[in-house]
Amino acid sequence: MLGRSETINAMIDPFITSLNATPRLVFLPMVLMWFGIGLWSEVLIVFIGAVFPMLINTYAGVRNADRLLINVVRSFGASEWEINKLVVLPNSIPFIIAGLRLAIGRAILGVVVAEFFGGAEAGIGVMMVNAAGKYHVDVLFAGLFIFMVQVLILTSIVKVMELRLSRWRPEKVKTF
Repeated sequence: MLGRSETINAMIDPFITSLNATPRLVFLPMVLMWFGIGLWSEVLIVFIGAVFPMLINTYAGVRNADRLLINVVRSFGASEWEINKLVVLPNSIPFIIAGLRLAIGRAILGVVVAEFFGGAEAGIGVMMVNAAGKYHVDVLFAGLFIFMVQVLILTSIVKVMELRLSRWRPEKVKTF
């Protein structure tokens, strides 16, 4: 809706822009105060970190939908729902996938921050903080390796989704 409606865009875009520019750590004390120490505060911290890349990229994808195709589909009597389903969503998929890939890194960062500062009792972040306090570099590198593997697995899943969702796109012409 944000990308298709000028009115909603004018009302909400300043908030999204300012919240996106705000460092995520600023939200941590408020989240912990409102939700306490526990799973829900950690989930909210991860959500805050991951939502903006997804939102901004999806918005850009919707705004960059091919106007000519939208007009053609509209001229055949398509409703707004059909325009969104037939033109806007398929054209937005590359942007959404790019947003997902960016959101993965932000979400993993959110997990680490939530575990470091959120008072979690267990988790890889907690393990790394305890290891740093005891100068166990091997445990720190093991935690780092685990996070890297998680990112690679999640990114691979997104790549598979991208291949399945973009089968309809023509292949690029190779130039030499």
